[in-house]
Amino acid sequence: MALVDPLNQLGSLYQTEGKLEKAEPLLLRTVAIAEKSFGKESMALAPRLESLAYLYSQQQRFAEAEPLYRKILVIHEKGLGTDHPLIASDLGILATTLRKLGQTADADSLEARAKAIREKGQPKQ
Repeated sequence: MALVDPLNQLGSLYQTEGKLEKAEPLLLRTVAIAEKSFGKESMALAPRLESLAYLYSQQQRFAEAEPLYRKILVIHEKGLGTDHPLIASDLGILATTLRKLGQTADADSLEARAKAIREKGQPKQ
């Protein structure tokens, strides 16, 4: 378990440096360790999934990123509730990914939901 954060940080560093092929095995290992240590629906797993999903997005591997973004959304909804501002962000990222996959109708639906969450969180004037 103590290995999770350093591995994730090293994987993220490789991402930042553009060494994506070196980042992937580290991030995959981080996800596997976190799933085993924290559970498959743990909030502690979400940041590790985000790192891997972002890597796949950087590599234009949207079909691989999409299920990870969906899993992140489910984890956050269970941990934070369906109207939390972070959910709006998750929905936006997933919508962008779906657009890249040509799933415009699904993306539109998610964006509408994200907008509703943001508007709900705005103070009334």
